[in-house]
Amino acid sequence: MAGMDVLCSDNTGTLTLNKLSVDKNLIEVSEKGVDKEHVMLLAARASRIENQDTIDAAIVGTLADPKEARAGVREIHFLPFNPVDKRTTLTYIDSNGNWHRASKGAPEQIMNLCNLREDAKRNIHAIIDKFAERGLRSLAVSRQEVPEKTKESAGGPWQFVSLLSLFDPPRHDSAETIRRALHLGVNVKMITGDQLAITKETGKSTSISLLHNHLEVFVLTTILELTGEMQSDLIQSQSITFLEILFRSALLYRFSDPMTMKTLQVIVTRLNKGRLSYDLYLQLLLAHSPFAPILHSARKPAGSFLKPISSILKCIAIPFLDHSENNEKHKVLTTKLSKGPLEIVKLLWI
Repeated sequence: MAGMDVLCSDNTGTLTLNKLSVDKNLIEVSEKGVDKEHVMLLAARASRIENQDTIDAAIVGTLADPKEARAGVREIHFLPFNPVDKRTTLTYIDSNGNWHRASKGAPEQIMNLCNLREDAKRNIHAIIDKFAERGLRSLAVSRQEVPEKTKESAGGPWQFVSLLSLFDPPRHDSAETIRRALHLGVNVKMITGDQLAITKETGKSTSISLLHNHLEVFVLTTILELTGEMQSDLIQSQSITFLEILFRSALLYRFSDPMTMKTLQVIVTRLNKGRLSYDLYLQLLLAHSPFAPILHSARKPAGSFLKPISSILKCIAIPFLDHSENNEKHKVLTTKLSKGPLEIVKLLWI
């Protein structure tokens, strides 16, 4: 008999369509005397015009005619993408007999290739972050003169020309598929090499990131008040294995926000010191269906409460409170929570 607890999904081509597009209006030109059209021409020269991958197809597709990518130049050598260099490069001769190279690839690799100053790197990283916040991937473009006129020569200094933005739209069925998986109690994880900001934006588009959608609304405005409401309920009995069950059941998300970390530590510390009621805390958890059967079974020993735990590995989960609950004691808390389920879990080293 088989089962599944965790579903790991790739991002590109799985949650997204893997159909990239380039927005010319968002081209950031770094080199003086270079316009956006020439940037796209350089990027197209550093692309294959046959047997293209999705990035090459998107770049060359911005030209009026794909043949423009090699028009007026003679190709000497093309360096295809590889996991080490993370860029593609074309060595070519122009109509005047001068040798050049054009390269496009991962911004970090291109910046290192161009040996940029730290202030220039900071400016470029700021643009990359701005793109990422909109769910856009960044692609850098550079160029080089080759006075030695040989394909093996090192050539002159590389010039950082521009940053391009690439958009990969989410699949229309991704959100519903993830919703169904979560409803069945399957823990969905996105495995990707993209930046965190891009992953969050994809998550918002596909509903994979319940944390991202509700974190500011719920955690920072509500969790401290919940702590205050619960701290008056003192523990009076021996603990049960509630926390151990929760550890095995809860979805794990990672927080980097210092205020959120501090807030979660407050709650975990109060639970650990026996200052919060197990019963009230459990009612918050029971609203989330994947936890409900397990937590209901944990609730059977009446009058059992949490106790201090010795492990340095702690976690906390605050899901959405059940709106069907008629208990007046929790009514004011219910009205302050956003609509829909929420799971927030953190591994805390205390």
